[in-house]
Amino acid sequence: MITYKVNLSADKKTVYVGKDTVAFPGGGTDLGTYVHDDPTDPLGALKSGHSRHFEHIREILGRRSWANPANAALFPNNIIDMASIKIVRYGAAETADYLSAANVTRAGAGTITPVVKYRTEVGDVGGVNAVLTDFNWVSSDPTKATVSAAGVITYVAVGVTNITATEKNGTKSVTFKATMT
Repeated sequence: MITYKVNLSADKKTVYVGKDTVAFPGGGTDLGTYVHDDPTDPLGALKSGHSRHFEHIREILGRRSWANPANAALFPNNIIDMASIKIVRYGAAETADYLSAANVTRAGAGTITPVVKYRTEVGDVGGVNAVLTDFNWVSSDPTKATVSAAGVITYVAVGVTNITATEKNGTKSVTFKATMT
């Protein structure tokens, strides 16, 4: 079971939802938390609007408004129309659908530090840089290149090897090529 928290943006147009450890943007109003116990319904399903997360958020908004009528002014349309509120997953690792990393190439021996990004959807051109020490790193051919616990690749010999980074506290992984010419 995962606990998520919900925050209404300062402009009252966006509801942020993220794991209970995430820090939301400043100026918003914390609305509460909910426990979600369905691993087949990830936070990523918020994009479709057909998610139990959506129901949890609607319940939190409604409860907050109903518990104190003065709170009704906090919310757009007094929560009559959920379509007037943009719901955004917040937090990098917690909300990413997948990881990405570009292949890396170096001429001659030496080191290189790859960039791993958390992405929320296919075609996402931004992404959020990951903390490389949050991963377990493996080189498929240490005779070509090794990789440290901090994600630094050391080229040993000319050739290509696959480097895989797997979250230490999660399920996402990414594999990319490291080439020495």
